[in-house]
Amino acid sequence: MSEKDRSEFFYGNHETQISEGGEAELHSHMSSCPKNPGHKEFIPVDEFSPSHLPEGSQYHSLYELTKSLAYLTVHVDVRLVSDNRPEFWPDSSVHYPFHKKKGSTVLRTGSGRIRFVFKYTDRQDKTCPCMKCRLTDTPSKTWWKVDVLTATHVVFDQTEVKHTTCKLFYDNEDSHVLSLAGLDVVRADIERDWCEMTCATCDESLVKELDKAIKTFYGLIKDVHDDFDRRGGSAENLAIIVSHPHGCPKRISIGRCRGKDEENGGNSRYTYTTCTCPGSSGAWIYMLRSNWWYNYTHVHSGVNHIGNFSGTGFDFL
Repeated sequence: MSEKDRSEFFYGNHETQISEGGEAELHSHMSSCPKNPGHKEFIPVDEFSPSHLPEGSQYHSLYELTKSLAYLTVHVDVRLVSDNRPEFWPDSSVHYPFHKKKGSTVLRTGSGRIRFVFKYTDRQDKTCPCMKCRLTDTPSKTWWKVDVLTATHVVFDQTEVKHTTCKLFYDNEDSHVLSLAGLDVVRADIERDWCEMTCATCDESLVKELDKAIKTFYGLIKDVHDDFDRRGGSAENLAIIVSHPHGCPKRISIGRCRGKDEENGGNSRYTYTTCTCPGSSGAWIYMLRSNWWYNYTHVHSGVNHIGNFSGTGFDFL
């Protein structure tokens, strides 16, 4: 891909929310947002209904899938910029986000999606490193890792993940939010701009809830695809994002895929009309296409002169 094409599809403004005043100023960023004043195209999770889906695509399965995606969407809170951030995006002269802010502890927020949970089994190592167990003399010996997908420019490496918190169930201001401390970066791809990180928990009831929700989520993806094949309608190229705009409670936004840049091995990146804001970086994008089942690792990366764009991901055929 030429430098011009790379810039056109990949490089632009990231959409991490920066808040010099910490959490206290996040709502002021929301109210003064120049990109989407009023945020009319962002639907509060508690208010989402089938009528919000475009006419011709109001499948019950798609409605349930969107709610399921919302359940698994997390607020990503990062409070340190790694010294390892590069000056430029790979093979370009475009500056990498926050490279001039190395060592900064200013709050940055993004979004992510829980992918799966698994039990920790390496008995050579440690007891549970979750927030609660760090403060007790009797940490749990049984615990689980929660795998989260986000963008690499949100959580760059092992240094940053140690200063990262994932907030679950932040649906509204009265939600009972559960915070999980970042544990490890499993994989991070700078060029493709996606990061797989883990958090720790010893809350078995939470693990059971998440495991059930994840299984429901993947089952609904198949149901939606089957409904689309059978019923058709106007759902082709639908693009749905659930994110935490400006670090505030999660919102649902619905739009269309505008363009696709194909790469080798089934990889691709997309542009879309779905509304996003600072704080949406790292949010997973659900795109309904007739020729494949779902997109595997596409997360929201930023906005440029073309519009909103994803990082590079894999299309699961």
